[in-house]
Amino acid sequence: ILILRDPVSRAISSFNMAVLNGWMKNSLEDLGKLIVHKDFDNVMFRKFVELGIYHTQIENILSVFPVKNVKIIFQEQLAKSPKEVLTSTLQWVGLDDISDPISFEKHNTRKTSRSRTAQTLLTVLMNEKNPIKRLIRDRLSYHHYSKFAYFIKDLNKKRSVPQTVPDEVNSVLEEFYKGENRKLNILIQKYPELLLIPSGIPPWME
Repeated sequence: ILILRDPVSRAISSFNMAVLNGWMKNSLEDLGKLIVHKDFDNVMFRKFVELGIYHTQIENILSVFPVKNVKIIFQEQLAKSPKEVLTSTLQWVGLDDISDPISFEKHNTRKTSRSRTAQTLLTVLMNEKNPIKRLIRDRLSYHHYSKFAYFIKDLNKKRSVPQTVPDEVNSVLEEFYKGENRKLNILIQKYPELLLIPSGIPPWME
């Protein structure tokens, strides 16, 4: 089951998360420049842009799995009708629907680092090769270690207002993905059974 998001929003969100976690110090303008200069071997392109070329990802999946075993959900469908998406998903995998009411809440709320320096230090501490991390991990269960790790990372985070995306960056990303989104549309027209809920395509694919 693949949940596809507007690739422009996905790229920007993924980039901002990398900055938040302390391992990316570049700006969104740098992301736009590497596309303009076609620096497609750059790690930033592979990490933040290439993953949004959905038709390639799906073609790779279909080379391994039959079409009947793959379904696509658009984020717009999930946001607008979460109960319908959940019911359809459960039905497709052969499970009973959930009769109890479900509260659909936001959990991954937008935050930013209080201190970039502190965030960088935390990232170093979370590195697999760090002896302090190995010491703590060896003495805690996976469940308690995961809770501890998220707690430590959240200490340096605060809520923030949405970041303003430079118009030129947004335009570069939109232009880049335009042709790729058309290829995705053609792929779905070829295999309409890929759609879990056949209720039309989102605006970014038109």
